[in-house]
Amino acid sequence: MNYTFLLTKNDYICYSILSLFTQQTNLVLNKDALAQELSLTTYQLNKYFESINTDLALIAGKTPCYIDEPNKVSGRHMD
Repeated sequence: MNYTFLLTKNDYICYSILSLFTQQTNLVLNKDALAQELSLTTYQLNKYFESINTDLALIAGKTPCYIDEPNKVSGRHMD
């Protein structure tokens, strides 16, 4: 059953971003392509990244997990 209808708009966009990461074998996405696919501005995308990173910091425990933008490419990195 699809429960995404229970999410707020912001939560749904964050869910969509994270879902797109899981579809990549290397967990790397092009930020411009991501913004275009989700019809977001760079500013909006950065705000969603901040929100996701805040949530990830709360649940990550001892293993840091966050969205990073090295060399203008976004990816999920774990140390």
